[in-house]
Amino acid sequence: MTVGDLDHGESRRVANENLVAAFDLVREHLGRPAWAHGVFGSVHAIASAHELAFYNPILALEPATTHADVRAAVAWMDGQSIPPSVHLADAAGPDVAAVTSDLLTDGFTPDEEREPVMILTPIPAAPAPPAGVAIRIGGAELAESFYAVYSAGERFRRTFGPGLLGDPRFRIAALELEGEPVAVAAAARSGATLGVYAVATVEHARRRGFGRAVTWAVIEAAARDWASTAAILQSSAMGRPMYESMGFVAVDTITIFKRPTAA
Repeated sequence: MTVGDLDHGESRRVANENLVAAFDLVREHLGRPAWAHGVFGSVHAIASAHELAFYNPILALEPATTHADVRAAVAWMDGQSIPPSVHLADAAGPDVAAVTSDLLTDGFTPDEEREPVMILTPIPAAPAPPAGVAIRIGGAELAESFYAVYSAGERFRRTFGPGLLGDPRFRIAALELEGEPVAVAAAARSGATLGVYAVATVEHARRRGFGRAVTWAVIEAAARDWASTAAILQSSAMGRPMYESMGFVAVDTITIFKRPTAA
């Protein structure tokens, strides 16, 4: 199977690299030092020390993943008293079943919804947005628009702070309707790949094509600014039909495991 100019394995590889880079970008701006990104074989463990386990991911994504590598990464996180999550790809080697069994025994629970990993390559020209909207592209200067769409509290503002939003490896698109920000999307860079993250639309403006429009806008701007040749994302089940209609193709599926925590 090929997706554009990439075969299936290369599509997964660039998607995995971007996911690692995006989580590591969050870690950098939360102030954790370089050693807080551990590598165990092909498994990346990113210890941001965030109270939400999602932002302390153990990324077990590559076909070379082994049971021992995942166990070592979990032990490393536990040794720092950091709540980890384990992001386990279907394509993560022959030990997937053993890893899953071990995580369940160790108190981890899988999320009910699994995340399709999707890729778009080559990146086509973006269609025109709906009439009557304005779309702004930028960084930290769009922070309040970004926060408004998410009704952001202190934790969200700290996780996606001005340093991250203003980083040259990060872009925001904010769609405004009658001056109100109603939809946002972000992109993170890794090499010639851009990853689409944090797509959201306020409830009263949904089902009007704004989520699609702001996603196209951030893809177009990031591809232009970074000379990106592929766009990737991890979709929800609800969002998958929209992304497929945009040309994205699923190349893997990730299951996220977390232990119960107070946060």
